Amino acid sequence: APTTMRNGALLGLCLAQSAHAPAAGRGSRAVRTVYVVRHAESRWNAAWKRLDLPAMLAETDHGLTPRGADQAAGLAGALLRKPVDLAAPGAVMASSPLCRALQTAVISLWAAGLRKAPVLVFPGARESGGRVGFGRDSEGTPTSGIVDNLARELCGLGLHRLAAAVRREDMAVDLARLAGTEVWWRARGGAG
Repeated sequence: APTTMRNGALLGLCLAQSAHAPAAGRGSRAVRTVYVVRHAESRWNAAWKRLDLPAMLAETDHGLTPRGADQAAGLAGALLRKPVDLAAPGAVMASSPLCRALQTAVISLWAAGLRKAPVLVFPGARESGGRVGFGRDSEGTPTSGIVDNLARELCGLGLHRLAAAVRREDMAVDLARLAGTEVWWRARGGAG
């Protein structure tokens, strides 16, 4: 299961049976490959580099910068070069509920042409806000607003077709693990 990270939101666990693994037979286990990727550059990251404290504290659930969107699209090439098939049954892309992680996941899948691969959202797959005074970047969007916020942020990057796909659920963002928890970043197992 994804775990809380101290230094960056966990983009995802890309799990898939290796294309080179022996077939699972009686008494054997299928080989799983796990890739862990940190989110692309967020507005908070860019503000940190400039030591722009007002920008760092001005918002919560920071989205990606245009550079971050390019980094996320570049991740598509890396996903396609790996010996796994994210379109195969049982393959999973998991993400933090934080917008920057979700943007990285959906942009990379979209760019890779993996438009039907679901993104499973895990509330514990995120940073815990352990840095004194800088926990605002660990506060998220309430569960009921995650998809709208994601689509709005994608539109802000000029990714209108992807935003429309997210809204239509053509690009599936599975929030089932957040059910019943509107303020997930303060839920049990996470600091907030």
